[in-house]
Parts: sequence; C-alpha cells; structure tokens
Amino acid sequence: MTPLQTDDKTKSLDEVKRRSKEALLNSSDPIVTMKMIDSIQGLGIGHHLKDEINVQLGRICDWDASKDLFATSLQFRLLRHNGWSTCSDVFSKFLDKSGNFKESLTRDIKGMLSLYEASYLGTKDEEVLKKAMEFSKARLNDLRPYLSPEVSRNIGQALSLPKHLRMARWDLDAIEQLPEYMKICYMALYNTTNEIAYRIQKEHGLTAVSYLKRTWMDMFDAYLEEAKWFNSRYVPSFKAYLDNGAISVGSCMAMMHATFLIGDIKEPISMLKSYPRLFICSGEILRLWDDLGTSTEEKERGDNASSIDCLMGENNILDENEGRKHIRLLIRNLWQELNGLAMTKTIPLSIVNASLNMARTAQVIYQHGDDKSTFTVDDSVQKLIFTS
Repeated sequence: MTPLQTDDKTKSLDEVKRRSKEALLNSSDPIVTMKMIDSIQGLGIGHHLKDEINVQLGRICDWDASKDLFATSLQFRLLRHNGWSTCSDVFSKFLDKSGNFKESLTRDIKGMLSLYEASYLGTKDEEVLKKAMEFSKARLNDLRPYLSPEVSRNIGQALSLPKHLRMARWDLDAIEQLPEYMKICYMALYNTTNEIAYRIQKEHGLTAVSYLKRTWMDMFDAYLEEAKWFNSRYVPSFKAYLDNGAISVGSCMAMMHATFLIGDIKEPISMLKSYPRLFICSGEILRLWDDLGTSTEEKERGDNASSIDCLMGENNILDENEGRKHIRLLIRNLWQELNGLAMTKTIPLSIVNASLNMARTAQVIYQHGDDKSTFTVDDSVQKLIFTS
C-alpha cells in the first residue's frame, strides 16, 4: 500500500486528508515526495494540502537532481506550476555540443515523458523548452510501437493532452486513492462530465472538459468554505458570503455547461478564463432569492447563517423584515446591473438569455417562500396554461 492509498475502512474525507498530510510531510526522499505531490494535484485535491505541498516544495527547490532527466523535469514542472522561481537552464546539461538534446536520452522512457510534460510550461523566450517539446514528442512517437501496450497507451494519452493543459488529472487511475464511499461519486461525476464534453466536442467542435471540471472544483471549494463556517459557527461578512454563495448556488457551473452546450461561442478560452460578471451577477440574484425563500426553514434546522443574517449583523438591523427589504433592494440593483451587462454585445445573445433566465427562475421558484401572498410555481404554470 502506497502512502496515499486508503483501505476500505477509511470512512471520512478528514481521515484521508490527515493521512495524506502526514505522508507528505514525513516524506524525506525528494523523488518520492515529488511523485506524491504530482499525484495529489493530479487528483484535483491539491487545495486541501496547499500548505504541506508548499513546505515540501521549499525543501526540494534547491535540490540537485544531477543528470536524472525524470527528476529534473518533474522538479521543474512542479515548481513552475506552483509559482516557484524556476530557470529552464537546468535542461542545458542534457544538450550536446550542437545545442540539441542528446539522443542517448531516448533510452530513458520515463525521463523522456517527464521532459515532454515539463516542456509545456515554457514561455515564448525559452528556446530550450521549445526544443524539449519537439525532441520528446517526436522520439516518444517513434518509440511507441516498440513499447508494452500499457506504456504505449500512457504515452499516447500524454501526447494527446499533456498534464499542464488538463488543469488536474481527470482519469480513473486516481480513483484507487479514494475511500470506497467516494468512489461512486467520483465515477458518476467523471462519467457524466466526460459524456457532456464528448457531446460538445462532437456537436460543436469545442474542447470543454477542462472548463467543466474547473467549475465543479470551484463549486466544491465553495461548499467546503461553507462547511468550515458551519463547523466553527462563523458568520462571514455579507460580501464574503455573497462572493462564495454565487458559486455554491451552482449558477456558474450551470452557465458554464450551458455556454458550451449552446455552442454559439467561438473562442471560449478568452471569454471563460474567469467567470464573466454576467454569470456571477445572475448567481448572486439566485443566491439572494434562495435565501429569501428558504432561510426560515434552514434556520430552524440549524443551518449556516444566510445573506439576511450576514447583512443584518453587519448593519445592526434587528428586524428581519427590514433585513429582507434590504435584500430585495439589492436584488433590484443587481437586476439593473444584469440588464446593463446584457446590452454589452460581448457575449452571444443565446448565452445572455440563458443567464437572464437563470435569474428569472430564481424569483419564480423562491418568491413564495419570502412572501406567501405571491404566486407559487404551480400557480404560475396554471396561469400560463389556462389564461393564455
């Protein structure tokens, strides 16, 4: 059993995190440590162990990997990926007198693959990494027919989509490091997301899997933040609550999927590098309406403070009705902002309409919970059917 594997008796994420932290901090072998960090970040749980990873990166940043191609490349990639100062000159020792990578390196398959992965973190001015990419890609392709089926398949996957372009590894190998109760959830999310990404690629020619995965990870991070608030009985500032709530409510996740499924966007990388304010704004409206409609019941069962509680505490408001009035005013202001964003013409109209509909749906669903005199969803549907 490797340090990161868990047995069938592991029943909590906290236990997995604790054991992973201990294994990582107690690791003294630089190569074992780097492999562990790569696995953790590849699984997409690096944010849980950010401090421990940085401690170990601090220990290995000045470690001399000598002429080990695998270790040198992995060390460079991990340090640069995590924002540490790096210099591509470390690869100069693998060049011949003509300035090309030595052909003898091709005997080290793991080293070649590690060099290939590292080359994707190069900048436009780093010629040695451009050479590394060309050299490793060409030689690995040439070697594939002579390797075992498993090794050849792994190389093929890497050549098709290097780690740096995946955000975090999205594969089934990582599932073995999860406790049993999480494996079903991971499989369901993996299968569903990849099926959607396949449909998007097939119908619209857009590569969406990294964007879809990122938005799920963002939402899980937001859930985790709310769980921390709950466990410590902490009431955040209204801004902190709403910033997090616009993500945890699922609006950005839904809008990211809708954007790709609609298919009207031609250059998603530039537009979706961060969530457009259009998405956030509709998410804030959804979050606030959700709180207006459900906070009473949630408070009775002991859930987190809502936006109403955060706003009242911050502004010394004692009357809940007054607090709700302030929230409804904020929603009106957000609608004015949303209307302005919808007129900018920088986002396709189909996506703008989807975002507007997200905000509209929030009011239809939740306003009856806030004001019993308003229509329920059933009332609205009946009115639409029988009076139109």
